Formats: sequence, structure tokens, C-alpha cells
Amino acid sequence: MENGVFALLQELGHRVVVQTLIAGGPDAEETVKGTMALLAATDVPVILWLNEHLGPLEIRSQNWEPP
Repeated sequence: MENGVFALLQELGHRVVVQTLIAGGPDAEETVKGTMALLAATDVPVILWLNEHLGPLEIRSQNWEPP
């Protein structure tokens, strides 16, 4: 994002889509923060993956359930 690579790829005619992950367990809060920063910094489409491999998707004792 910082070096403008998304805009460069779009100018070259490429469709940019970012895939990102929210991990469960001990990594949940940090991956949510990273995802929120990504969403705030770009307008490209984002595919969000929810991964409970390391534990439930729980932040501050609240479970996340996909819609």
C-alpha cells in the first residue's frame, strides 16, 4: 500500500483483489487490527478468510460468526 503498487497494477490494466485472513485463537485481535488498517487504506476489493485453526474467532470474549 505504501509504495502505490495497487494503483500501478490498476493503471497497467490488472484487476487487483486482496485476500486477507482473520485468524482465531491468540492471533485474532492482531489480525483484525491488520485487516481494519488494510480496509481503511485502500479501496480495492477484499476477500476475507476466517480461520479457526488456532482457536475460535473470539475477541474480548465475543465470538465472531460469519453472516
